[in-house]
Amino acid sequence: MKRSIRLSALMTGILLVFCPFVLRAQDRDEQAKQLFATGVTQFESRDYENAVQSFREAYAQKPSWKIQFNIGQCEAALKNYGAAMDAFEAYLAEGGDDISPDRRVEVTSEIAELSAMVGYLEVEAAEGSRISVNGVERGTAPLSGRIRVSVGREHDVAAQLPDGTPVHRRVKVGTGEQLIVNLTARDTEELVGATDGDGQARRSIRGTIGWVAVGVGGAALIAGIATGSTALRNNADIKDNCPDGVCGPAMYDTVDRTEALALATDILLPVGGAAVVVGVLLLTVFREKNSPVALMPAGNARSAGVAMEWRF
Repeated sequence: MKRSIRLSALMTGILLVFCPFVLRAQDRDEQAKQLFATGVTQFESRDYENAVQSFREAYAQKPSWKIQFNIGQCEAALKNYGAAMDAFEAYLAEGGDDISPDRRVEVTSEIAELSAMVGYLEVEAAEGSRISVNGVERGTAPLSGRIRVSVGREHDVAAQLPDGTPVHRRVKVGTGEQLIVNLTARDTEELVGATDGDGQARRSIRGTIGWVAVGVGGAALIAGIATGSTALRNNADIKDNCPDGVCGPAMYDTVDRTEALALATDILLPVGGAAVVVGVLLLTVFREKNSPVALMPAGNARSAGVAMEWRF
C-alpha cells in the first residue's frame, strides 16, 4: 500500500511539473495558427505590412520553415527585396528535402531575380549595440554578416549603444554594392540629417553644381544674346557705310568691335546652353549616385556642347 501511495505521489509530481509546459506549448501552437490565418487574410487583402508582421509573430510562436515562404512573399510585395531574399533562403535551408522539386526551382528562380535588386550593408558599432534597419532589429554588434537591403531606396540604419545613446544614418546603395556604415557615439552630431559620405554628400554636391551650372549658363545666354544683338546692329551700320564690303578708316573700329562681339556670341550662346543642359540633367535625370553616365560641358573658341562619359 505504501509503495502504491509513493508511486501515485511520484506520478502526481511529474504531472505537476510537465503539465504547464505542455499547456504552454499547446497555447503557442494555437496562437501560431491564429496568427498565420490572420496573415493569410491580410495577404489576400493586399495588406502586406500587417501580413508580414502576423507571419513573423506566428513563426516566433512556432518556428516552421513553411512560414518563411509567406514572409518572403510579403517582403517582396513590399519591395523589401533584401528581407525577401533572407526569408526565401531560410525557407530552402530549413525545409531541406521536405520541399518539392518544383517549389525549390520556383524559389531558387525568385532568389536569382531578387539578387539584381539588392545591395549590402556592413554595420560597424560598439560591441553590444543593438542594430536595426528600417525599424527592424537585426541583432547585436558585432553582426555576423552583411545585411541585404533594396537598391534605390533610403534606409534608416540605427544603433542603440550600450550606454543607451541612439545613433542613426540614412543610406542608399546600388546593385551589388557593399556599404560600410559606421555607427559610433563620436559621429552622433555629424550624422544628424546625413547619410553615407559617398551617397547623400555626393548628391548634395551634385545638386549644388547643377544649380551653379544653370545660373552660369543662364547668365552666359543672356550675355550672348546682348553681344549678338549689338553685333547685328553694328553689322547693319557696316553694310550702310561700306559699299561693296569696302570700309574706310572711320569704320575700322566698328568692324573690329563687331568681329569681337560676334566671336563672344559664338562662345557664350553654345557654352551657356550646354551649361544649362548639364545643370538641369544634374538636378533631375542624372542625380542618382550610381548613374552610369557622367556629363561635362565641352567647348572651344568656336563650339561647345556636352561630353557624355559612360561607365561600365
